[in-house]
Amino acid sequence: MLGLTEDKLAEIFEHAPLPIHILDTKGTLRWVNRQWQNLLGFRSAEVLGKQFAAFIAPESREDLEDQFQMLLDKGSLRDQELRLTRKDGIALDVSASSRVIYHNGKALYTHCMLFDISKRKQMEQKLKDMSLTDYLTGLYNRSAILEVLETEIKRLDRYGGELSILLININQMEGIINKYGHSVGDMAVIQAGKSVGQYKRTPDCVGRYGGNKFIIVLPETGADGALVYAERLAYGINVPLGDGKQITVALSLGIAEFNEDVPDADALVKNASDAMQEGSEEGKSTIAIYGA
Repeated sequence: MLGLTEDKLAEIFEHAPLPIHILDTKGTLRWVNRQWQNLLGFRSAEVLGKQFAAFIAPESREDLEDQFQMLLDKGSLRDQELRLTRKDGIALDVSASSRVIYHNGKALYTHCMLFDISKRKQMEQKLKDMSLTDYLTGLYNRSAILEVLETEIKRLDRYGGELSILLININQMEGIINKYGHSVGDMAVIQAGKSVGQYKRTPDCVGRYGGNKFIIVLPETGADGALVYAERLAYGINVPLGDGKQITVALSLGIAEFNEDVPDADALVKNASDAMQEGSEEGKSTIAIYGA
């Protein structure tokens, strides 16, 4: 049952435009306003007397106890980002600003205002994804896949093991565009992106290197293992033209394995490019291993 102090607080906060809850000093929900109930989809009777932590998504719970103690020690906390779980199971990102309520110098309750930042977080994630992914294929873009490769080389330097890359070129792209148009050229890139990623294992990473080229980073894989991957792509890709028609486009694949003679990621990519180049010029599907 609400005490007198809580009744007064409830009267003040009930019609506030923001979701507000009141906790006791043990983190138990003592009161929530209508906006809070609307935001999380619970009725007050379903939540009062329960720990607020029960409504926080697992990824936000790790430091919750320390943060709550910090609130009690400092008297207030602002802009604390949390992920809550609605009654329907949907995750909800909020920013919480809390203040301790004292009576005769003793902390009695904390009240907290919640700001729904879900749309902002979604936009931030979308911008992050856009900075990492290629707009046409949805794969990693050039900078992202090269960062993956550099990370794998650092891991290799530290722990040892094997690492290979596969550089893939869509052959005669200029001729395809001249004959069929840019839309078919784009479709060739899209289909190639789907094909090169079709056989990847969990640790493998695929990215569009630029234009009509792709890179596959193959951790814990030597040149022979990369060759097995490449052979699955040796038949080229089918590109639809519409009306049930399609063309088969050849791919040239160059394999390079990291070793002590390769100083960095750029050198490894150059080795794969050198291996790939001959088939690319011939226009047919070929596979070549650098140094073989």
